[in-house]
Amino acid sequence: MAIINSYPTVAPADSDLVLITDTSVEGNPTKTASVGSILSLADSSYIKSDKIQVTAAELKTLHTTPKVLVDVTVGNPKEICQVYSVVLEVNGNSVANNLVFPNDLTIQSNNASPWSYVIPQATANSQLITYYVPSLTAGTTNFDTDVVLSSAGAAVETGTATTSMTVWITYRIYNILD
Repeated sequence: MAIINSYPTVAPADSDLVLITDTSVEGNPTKTASVGSILSLADSSYIKSDKIQVTAAELKTLHTTPKVLVDVTVGNPKEICQVYSVVLEVNGNSVANNLVFPNDLTIQSNNASPWSYVIPQATANSQLITYYVPSLTAGTTNFDTDVVLSSAGAAVETGTATTSMTVWITYRIYNILD
């Protein structure tokens, strides 16, 4: 038998195989499984972090079409999303070419009395590269409601806006059993 530490260490690919022991089988319980098949067994409710780009076109329509940041599947099982943290960066706003929001922006659960992270108007309209970390305002959530970035009013464009935003969001989706 080879010495285990004599093998090279690599970053595994989904198609790579690992040895497993099937405890339900007598005789020859040693089998192989792909790394991808093992990963698919993982519970989908672990903490996740995403980096989401919001384009100028999407920012212009936030008041009518909120940008979905976390898509929570509708149906069975019933799910809720808890957002742990948000970091927002404003890019491309200049004196000559910008978007100006008439009100604060919100990242929230898409329901009637949601929890929310508020991005102040001054931050959303910033002409500096700003990293902003909002605080959570408590509220309610419903089953299967997406997390969205929205604005109560339309942004006013000066020149040809190249404004964009980057949102880093850390969250967990919980499967709620009846």
